[in-house]
Amino acid sequence: MEKKIIIDGYNLLRCDAWPVTKERDLEGQRDDLIRQLQTYAAKQGDSIVVVFDNSSGAMKQIHHGSLLKIVYSPASKEADEVIQQMIRKAPSARNIVVVSTDRAIRNTAKDHGAVSMRSESFCNMLLSQETNTSYSTSTEEDKELSAEEVEYWKRLFEEGGDNE
Repeated sequence: MEKKIIIDGYNLLRCDAWPVTKERDLEGQRDDLIRQLQTYAAKQGDSIVVVFDNSSGAMKQIHHGSLLKIVYSPASKEADEVIQQMIRKAPSARNIVVVSTDRAIRNTAKDHGAVSMRSESFCNMLLSQETNTSYSTSTEEDKELSAEEVEYWKRLFEEGGDNE
């Protein structure tokens, strides 16, 4: 069954696995991502919507073929809000895969029956150009912590340990 993949665009661009080239500006990096997603969508057959923050102007939608749509949020909203609204308004979220590391987005996806996938996992799959129609819903994936989160918890427990 065809999936609709909704991607938090800048979140995916910031994942550690994404090959950032210092000589490429943000627009160039977005273009690279869009090319990768076009190839992936063509192989996979799933429709993809990528949502980016837009600091100026109204919401824009740009179609890149029949399977890829780029959405720029209105200036008054963050991409996160647009993604959550898409999930909430979907007639059925069962065929939606949401790609983000943002917990609020992932929780909205889960609450509405959509699959959520961490940006890092999708990035690795995208870069290897795997065609895997079984998107991971593993609870182990939800338990992964970023390096920053690990450091935060280490500091918290170390500070707490000194008080006893």
